[in-house]
Amino acid sequence: MADRRNEPRPDPLSGDMNGNTNGDMNRDPDSGADREVNREVNREANGEAADGQPLADDLAPERVAAWLLDHPDVLTDVLTDFLTDRPELAERLQVPVGDEAVSLTEFRSRRLVDENERLRRQLAELGAIAGENEQLMRRLHTLTLALTATENPAELFDELARRLRADFRADTLRIKLRVASDVAAEGVLVEAWDGEVPDWLQPVVDERRPECGRLTRQKREWLFGDEADEIGSAALVPIGDAGLLAIGAHADERFQPGMGTLFLELLGETLARRLAALAADRGQRRSA
Repeated sequence: MADRRNEPRPDPLSGDMNGNTNGDMNRDPDSGADREVNREVNREANGEAADGQPLADDLAPERVAAWLLDHPDVLTDVLTDFLTDRPELAERLQVPVGDEAVSLTEFRSRRLVDENERLRRQLAELGAIAGENEQLMRRLHTLTLALTATENPAELFDELARRLRADFRADTLRIKLRVASDVAAEGVLVEAWDGEVPDWLQPVVDERRPECGRLTRQKREWLFGDEADEIGSAALVPIGDAGLLAIGAHADERFQPGMGTLFLELLGETLARRLAALAADRGQRRSA
C-alpha cells in the first residue's frame, strides 16, 4: 500500500488539494483582503473591538453601569419597545428580590409602591417641619412684641429670660455687654464684656452669625462661669455691636451645629434695636 502521509490534504473550505481557493495557486498572501482578515483575527485573539479598544474593558460591569447611568433613556426605550411587542416576557422575566424572584411587572409595581411610600413620608415630614416653623415664628412674634413694649434694660432682660425659659426651653442665660451696665435682671446674669474678644468667638461677633453646638470647657467657663459644668449645649447670639447673648441647655442635643439659626438672628437684631432705642430714650431724658 502506498504511503500517503506526505500527500497534500484538502482544505476544509475548498476542494483544492493544496489548500488554495478557486484554484489560485499563486495568490499573494499579503494582499489587501488577506491583511484585513488577519487584522480581524488578531483583534479577536487579543480581545479588542474593531476600533482597537479592549473588549473586556468596554464590557466591564462598572463601565456598563456608568454608561447606563449617563444614558438612562436608552435602556428604558429599548426595553419598553421590546416588551411592548412581547408582553408575555414581562410576566415571565424574573428579578431577584430578597429571598424570592418576582416577575418584571411585579418588580416594577413594588418599586412604584415603595417610591410612593417614600414620597408620602417625605411630604409628611415637610408638613411637620412647616407646622413647627409656623409655631416657632408665632412665638418669636409674641416675644418681639413683648420686648418692644419694655421701658428699660432691666425690664427688657427680665421679659427675655422669662419667655426664653418658658417658650424655648432655655436653662441658663448670660448676657455680655460691651458697655458697662449695672442692670439687675431676674433669670439672666448681665455683665460687662471684660477684655478682648477670644479668638474662637471672633467670627461669631464679626459676622454677627449665631453658632450652636457643644462647647469645650474653656468656652463654657468663659460664657457661663460657675454654671459651666451644667451646660450640655449652647447657642451664641450676637446682639449687634452691643454684646452677646449665650443660651445654655442641660441637654447635649438641644442646640446642634446643623440647626437653623434664623430665629436666633432675628432675636439678636430685635435685642440690638431695642437696646439702642432705650439708650436713645435715656439720652433724651438726661438732656431734657
